[in-house]
Amino acid sequence: QEHLRSMEHRHLTQYIKQFIELMMLSCPVTLYQSHLTAILGPLFEHMQYRLQYSWDPILGSG
Repeated sequence: QEHLRSMEHRHLTQYIKQFIELMMLSCPVTLYQSHLTAILGPLFEHMQYRLQYSWDPILGSG
């Protein structure tokens, strides 16, 4: 998860589009639990962190 924090937003977007999306579409259903959960869990956690960090100043001021 440390490498995700060092990525700029534009690189993270490319990572999601070019790797995660492709993997989700091509991963067999039988491997969802073992493969996708291990990758998507930390990614969603990080996305929540980024959204919170980006939006807290905006929401807190209004």
